[in-house]
Amino acid sequence: FPTRRSSDLSDSYTVVGSLASHMRRLWRVRELMDAAASNDQIVAATKIPAFFLKDALLQAKNYRCSELQQVILDLYEADRNIKSGRGGGVTNVLYQLVYQIIQPQSLP
Repeated sequence: FPTRRSSDLSDSYTVVGSLASHMRRLWRVRELMDAAASNDQIVAATKIPAFFLKDALLQAKNYRCSELQQVILDLYEADRNIKSGRGGGVTNVLYQLVYQIIQPQSLP
């Protein structure tokens, strides 16, 4: 049986955690955009540095709030599967996660 190196698991935790943090921030940006918040209000509410705001706005436009909620649920599921050894292994869980996140969105 192949063994998992602890660094592989640690790296996967870092990837999933970083993605979860980023997607939660995009969700908040999208909520504020939908509420017609100004850029200054979005910066204040999210603590995103102003020089990164343009990128965050462009990314958030690709999703609806409900889609971002689903991505966050998918991230938590991936985290649970990695930590419990389910889902066909770390690599398979991460592949599935990436596919779920990047699948074509319904927005134009």
